[in-house]
Amino acid sequence: MKDMRAVFSRPVAATLALVWLIGSVSLIAFFREEAHPQAQTNTAAAVPPAPAETLDAAQIAEWHAWLDRQPRVSEVVPTDGVKVLFVKFNDFQCPSCRATWVAYKDLIAKYEAKYPGVFKFELRDFPLEGECGSGGQHMAACEGAAAVRMARERNQGPQMEAWLYDHQAEMTRDSIKAALQNIANVSGADYDAKYASTLEKVRVDSQFGSKLGVNGTPTFYLNGIKLPSVRTAHLEEAIVYELQKAGVS
Repeated sequence: MKDMRAVFSRPVAATLALVWLIGSVSLIAFFREEAHPQAQTNTAAAVPPAPAETLDAAQIAEWHAWLDRQPRVSEVVPTDGVKVLFVKFNDFQCPSCRATWVAYKDLIAKYEAKYPGVFKFELRDFPLEGECGSGGQHMAACEGAAAVRMARERNQGPQMEAWLYDHQAEMTRDSIKAALQNIANVSGADYDAKYASTLEKVRVDSQFGSKLGVNGTPTFYLNGIKLPSVRTAHLEEAIVYELQKAGVS
């Protein structure tokens, strides 16, 4: 309430706050998918790239102030020399996860290349399916998560991720196995043999997310701050801000 009184006592700040509130609500409505969603139709329609965005000085100041007020979850703060850790709890059959993948993938690649070992992105599994997650109606989410882990062992993780995001509407165990064979040369028999042990690793991620209070996908943390699904310009400014605070220019 103190924050609200302070904001609305200043006309400019009040206007910015109203714009931010409307934008945030629309973004959360677009991006967020709960762990126990109602029946819905998934589509693999192409998601157009987000338009280039910039923030003015006032918007940046307001964003920094919001970030500074947020609590930090100690379990997802950077360690071992990493200065900025960006974590996404993800379901490969979740349309909102695909939308944020499209929106953020180039930005993530940019900072991984520019600050190797300093900026780190972690993709955590949180399938909305009872077989390996907290429950939901994505009947091939566990199969997809397992396939990505197997593809990573052949250095084909990103390629498998892209296939899953682009084929969400028709994902089945058989289609995933066929794609994994084509992309990473993992046979259907190998997939079946490794499936149970791989799923245990998926469950570890899902249980970790539940411990943190994750209840839907996508859910993001930046240096322990739980972020809403924001526009790319806000995410990049948050990354830059955390780098600066860590003494990285």
